[in-house]
Amino acid sequence: MDDFKNMIPPQASVKRGNEWKDVEAKELVPGDVVKIRLGSQIPADVILLISKEMKVNNASLTGEAEELLRDPEEKAENIYESPNVAFFGTSCTNGEGQGIVFRTGDDTAIGRIANLTDSAENKQTPLSHEIERFIILISIVAVVLGVSFFLYGLLIVEYAPVDMLVFAIGIIVANVPEGLLATVTVSLALTAKRMHAKMVLVKNLESVETLGSTSCICSDKTGTLTQNRMTVSHMWMGKEIINAELNWESYKKTLESEQKKKDRGENGEPEKVKEPNYNLGDKLFRELIKTLALSTVTYFAFEPAVDEVKEWMRKDEKKTGRKSTAFPKDRKEWGPELERLFEDGRARMQEEEKGRRFLKRMTKGDASETGIVRFITPLLMTEYDGIWDQAGVADFPDRLAQFRAAFPPLRDSKGSDVGIPFNSSIKFNVLIRDANPGENNPRTTKDNATIYLKGAPEKVLKRCSKVLVQDGSSEPYPVEFDAAMQFNVNAANDRFGLMGERVLAFAKTELDPRDFPKSSYVFDTPGWNSWGDDKADQIDTRLES
Repeated sequence: MDDFKNMIPPQASVKRGNEWKDVEAKELVPGDVVKIRLGSQIPADVILLISKEMKVNNASLTGEAEELLRDPEEKAENIYESPNVAFFGTSCTNGEGQGIVFRTGDDTAIGRIANLTDSAENKQTPLSHEIERFIILISIVAVVLGVSFFLYGLLIVEYAPVDMLVFAIGIIVANVPEGLLATVTVSLALTAKRMHAKMVLVKNLESVETLGSTSCICSDKTGTLTQNRMTVSHMWMGKEIINAELNWESYKKTLESEQKKKDRGENGEPEKVKEPNYNLGDKLFRELIKTLALSTVTYFAFEPAVDEVKEWMRKDEKKTGRKSTAFPKDRKEWGPELERLFEDGRARMQEEEKGRRFLKRMTKGDASETGIVRFITPLLMTEYDGIWDQAGVADFPDRLAQFRAAFPPLRDSKGSDVGIPFNSSIKFNVLIRDANPGENNPRTTKDNATIYLKGAPEKVLKRCSKVLVQDGSSEPYPVEFDAAMQFNVNAANDRFGLMGERVLAFAKTELDPRDFPKSSYVFDTPGWNSWGDDKADQIDTRLES
């Protein structure tokens, strides 16, 4: 419960007496108008009145790390999915906004969750129940035996009362299993140690016995049974399932290392390095990689929190033998010198992050997309013989950012990206990108806009009419998404599902400039939530998967 207190921001900007004032967040009351800035935590449950490209991260509430755009004009029946609401404990990751407080403290969404956690009953485990029964039984037997022998010796044998009392106490003590506690504790500890070797962490030793007799465990998966870290495992394309567990960067690094060993005369064996099952020269695979890059928005970014920077600096100072820097708890008391040291430490952390492999680097965005961008980024890099060899990468943090910039999303009159964000009600998201920014008056589909669709297979596939396939080394070409092809796709989808994998489908369509000129056509994406799924199904999107 103390962890929830740390989620309360120390200060909140609130409008009082027609003036903006910084007050302690715990002093907010329903009806206060608050200002939310980039990087700040939401101080209470807020209904937004103004939003300037404001996005929030609801991971602390829902477990999903996707950044969600907030819009005061849009509403939803489910308050947790309503775009005009920001919740206490979540963070503002982009833009800024203003809103009116409608719930504070224990009444907030996360406060109610905290109260439910606090009020949860601590039921007795089966093992402790059995031990309690055993102790009661042994106690009864010991007392009965002690009293029986005491009366027998006193009345029948006629021993002295003091002698019989000592004898009775001895019998009672002898029947008490003094080693029971140590035996049970050691047995459970050894069992827990064996389970730890199999990657099972036992927090309560008494639960070991219960876990051993369990036949079925029902649990939320993401963040509970898993770490919310996803990687690409398999792909389906060209009527084939391809194993993609081996990351291209890992393969190239291992190959390079073995080759260097061989060149130095050591036991390097580059010819024995396992190769990926996918072929970077395959034109259909290259088309898939491009689609994955342009269908996603997650990007590499590392913004360490204040405590993370302090901890990193403490370890760095200890390693180098320097004196530890003491930071006051309140940042207002730091002063220019401490601020400079802190920013220097943060910069060094970010520089260190850039030297890590993409599989280990931090991202901003959805966990599913994180796995995808970590997989595709090395495939775009010329350093690893990738497919994107354009110059000017120094202007971008990585090849993925450069590749996306070459096919930028279309913008509406407000300067926002044209597209549909992912939502649990529709289970897909849409991005519309410019296929050739250098051509303002396109005459072919290759120079016009392209729609990219990503989402649940059942939602994406029913909006597709064609599938890209390839014969040998030929150029990929579309074929009808007929019953036979649907059977093939559904079989792959079912196989992935049985392996416990999260399955995503990707599709795209190139728009005809005669019907959808990119420079003048107004896409109706802001009103997507008024379509309804039935209406969306009737739209001829003519997608190619």
